[in-house]
Amino acid sequence: MGCGDESAASSDIDLADVVAEDGSASGSGHAVLTLVAPTGHPGLWPLVAGSRLRIDRLVGAAAPTNLLDADAPQSTLRVAPDPAQATAFRAEVVTADGVVAARGRSVEVLLAPDDPDRPLTVFLLPPRAIVPMTDALGVSVAVTGRLGGTVTSMSDGGIVLAGGAAYAGGPPCSRQAVGSALSSVDRIDVANHKVSELGPLLEARSLHAAVATSATRLVLLGGRGATGDALASVEWLRTNDGSVSAAKFALSVPRERPCAVRAGDRIVVAGGEGSSGGTVELWDPGAGPIATTGLSSPRSQPACAAMTDPVDGSTLVFVVGGDGKPMPGVAEVIRVAGDQLVWEGTVALATTATARGVVVAWPARQSLLLAGGFAGWDGAAPTATAWQFGLYGSATGPLPGLTAARGCAGGALIEGGHLVVAGGMGDSGEPLSIVDVLVLDPPAGAAATWQAKLSSPRADLGAVALPGGVVVFAGGVQLVAGLTATATDVSWSWAAGVEPP
Repeated sequence: MGCGDESAASSDIDLADVVAEDGSASGSGHAVLTLVAPTGHPGLWPLVAGSRLRIDRLVGAAAPTNLLDADAPQSTLRVAPDPAQATAFRAEVVTADGVVAARGRSVEVLLAPDDPDRPLTVFLLPPRAIVPMTDALGVSVAVTGRLGGTVTSMSDGGIVLAGGAAYAGGPPCSRQAVGSALSSVDRIDVANHKVSELGPLLEARSLHAAVATSATRLVLLGGRGATGDALASVEWLRTNDGSVSAAKFALSVPRERPCAVRAGDRIVVAGGEGSSGGTVELWDPGAGPIATTGLSSPRSQPACAAMTDPVDGSTLVFVVGGDGKPMPGVAEVIRVAGDQLVWEGTVALATTATARGVVVAWPARQSLLLAGGFAGWDGAAPTATAWQFGLYGSATGPLPGLTAARGCAGGALIEGGHLVVAGGMGDSGEPLSIVDVLVLDPPAGAAATWQAKLSSPRADLGAVALPGGVVVFAGGVQLVAGLTATATDVSWSWAAGVEPP
């Protein structure tokens, strides 16, 4: 029985169909797993001859505990979590020659022995394949089409798409592409892939910033409003009940196309279109703007990345890229020192003279990862370079280049060190479907990159990394029958060889 002994496994997993029609079961603190495979991929589930099902229990950073490794035809399995710690379950379909043909992972649950059993859905995915996201019944997941909105991963297991705009024509990553602002909000539940409408926002807004401040609370800052003017207003969104409320305090100035990042209980907001592009502010939910500082060069729609200074524990905020005239050629470093913002200076990065590139912090390696972007104003001159910039003596150097020059791509860092760069706008001015995955620490003899394709060309999309090496792609602009329209479907992918923590 895999890695565990037979007596332990018999108490941890039950192959009997004990689930009632409503999905409930007896109150013994078990998780009831339902396995679901994507449509269009026959042979993943139910098992074909020679394949087997492997179920592992995942608790924190501990090694996985194998619960089952057998030819098990049931689609519903009753398994025991750790009664004292949050537990997730991983399911793998393994072929006769030992290849993992599909993998899925449940959300985490914390169940006491006398709690009611909890139904959990495990969505199986083939490796390195990007497929439309479906719910447990095989229905494709669809959200409101939007560009210039925000896509935020919440620790309560939701992905929130907020605001944005309708497509107004022209190159999808240009200023003219952003049409009327939207007030709609969608939430994708990672546990069951159901979409619910939240809000709506009190003010329609696009080109804003959004930061999660707790498991169920999201703050939206600035942006462009329904009249086309920049906004200084701030709104709170509670994802557990969908309620929206105006923040007591606004930003110090209206900011369209800012970036924002959390620093403790406060938010650092940087850049923007016009006069706001040369400033940074520290916004406190209970007091509003409490500090400001300047940037050496104004920048619109920069990227913000935060890391902890290992020397004193303060937060360092890197303001990277962005549109400017001239284009900003350096990244800028802002230190959050108590109630103050301290401009620490500039750093020369190989790809900082670009706008709308993928910029991701890699705290485990004290590094910034940068890929692609536009070297010219308003979506001109896309680049294909990628770079790792190490801080405090960490490694610095070029990464494998992208297979196509592009800007306004979706970017995410998968656990284990895989940088995903998806879609974007290339030299042609049209969206791309190519997805590059850069393996930052490839094993000896392994490839440093691999590629996949989105279901349709898409630019200005969001990419969110989930546990288990899964990435969700949503929103943006895609090509439909030769015309350009906002994307409404959601896709996702699993990277082979990436293990849960």
